[in-house]
Amino acid sequence: MYQTHDSLGIAASGSYKSKYVSYVSMRANGIIAIGYTNEKSLSPNVVGKLLIFVPTNKGANLQWTVSTASTIPTKYRPKN
Repeated sequence: MYQTHDSLGIAASGSYKSKYVSYVSMRANGIIAIGYTNEKSLSPNVVGKLLIFVPTNKGANLQWTVSTASTIPTKYRPKN
């Protein structure tokens, strides 16, 4: 079941901002999306891009993988 920021007791996606991150949002099925800013000091490979983490239930644990829908080139993504 899709959980909203409110139902999880966490702040809205726009609340998670920094010099390099424009938002962090929770999506359907626990997917987390991170949008990067257009900060000039960021690598051009990351500027304005999107990083998406997908959870997989592994019993009592979650395993996080980077989605192929992420727009950051694979070379610059965290390892799974």
